[in-house]
Amino acid sequence: MTARKFHVVPDCPQPETPIKPVQYGAAPWSHLPPSPPAHEISIRARAQSLLTRDGRRPELPDYETALRIIAAAELK
Repeated sequence: MTARKFHVVPDCPQPETPIKPVQYGAAPWSHLPPSPPAHEISIRARAQSLLTRDGRRPELPDYETALRIIAAAELK
């Protein structure tokens, strides 16, 4: 395998552009709803796991409902 040798082309027609910063998350023009924080998702997933019966997974509960489900399960 041969190594490539790069060289500068004098009077190159392509202008130099500044490096664009990395943007994380959805683009500002997208219509995606904002994602909840990781700790909220883990609590909601734990409540969903507690509600699973016979391999059937229920809908993901909202955060407040998930907290109540987990509290009720810990009292048992």
